[in-house]
Amino acid sequence: MASQSALTVLKDAAKETLNVAASMSSQLQSLEQQLDDKDVQDATIFVSIVNYRDGEGQFTLKDLLEKAANQDRVRIGYCLQYDAAQDSDFVNAHYASLYQQKGKNIRALFMPHREARGPMYARWLVQKRLFQNEKYYLQVDCHMRFIRNWDSILIQQYQACRDKKAVITTYPNGYDSSYVKELKQFTSIEDWDGTDKVSVQTLENRSSLLCAEKFGNDGFLRLRSKQFQSFPSQPVASSFYAAGFNFSLSTVIQDCANRTGLRTGSELKCLFFGEESLMALR
Repeated sequence: MASQSALTVLKDAAKETLNVAASMSSQLQSLEQQLDDKDVQDATIFVSIVNYRDGEGQFTLKDLLEKAANQDRVRIGYCLQYDAAQDSDFVNAHYASLYQQKGKNIRALFMPHREARGPMYARWLVQKRLFQNEKYYLQVDCHMRFIRNWDSILIQQYQACRDKKAVITTYPNGYDSSYVKELKQFTSIEDWDGTDKVSVQTLENRSSLLCAEKFGNDGFLRLRSKQFQSFPSQPVASSFYAAGFNFSLSTVIQDCANRTGLRTGSELKCLFFGEESLMALR
């Protein structure tokens, strides 16, 4: 249980963040979008993905790389926590084939599932062992699907924020997962064509804004997303942070990890609820 004083700090910090967000939103309205075309086309992107026994991870890697406008600038840090004996038939069935084709884009860390200590610890391992100072840092869940040219689009949206410390983040919309049960039937990952067979017109493509929902019985803040009624014409400031999707300069992630007096991921084992509040406050 979080102490009452800790809850007060979180609530006060949330109020202060809302004031900052309102100020940022006002400033954004007066700034013209200026894009660095070379950055959009060529700047390196590190993608952090941690996976606990999820068979979709290998398909996420393939979809991510094949939908990128420039695969050569993408580097994935992939931490797979799995049971080598029981999970080889699906969770890791296609990784070797994928690595043979896309090995230059993938840096992997394999961990016995019994040594897993939660997402923050796994993400810390990725940062410490696999990250190599790429310019941008994208953190996503291991069950994701991507739109075409996602890499260029994210950099364009980041530049539109006109703030070096901006973080693009939200809870992504659901994708058509009705075929997930069919993934086990593929004998080769090359036979899988991602979501290309799904008409994008049938999927929700409006984004959403993260909002506070309530404090749980454990004292930690719960978030929810509220979908925009229409497409925003400019970036919208948010007070919160989604661990399953966030994009920024890698220096922002490094600054958060190196803050004096704050615990690192190595010290925050077995933490699930609380990760997003902690990162938002940092």
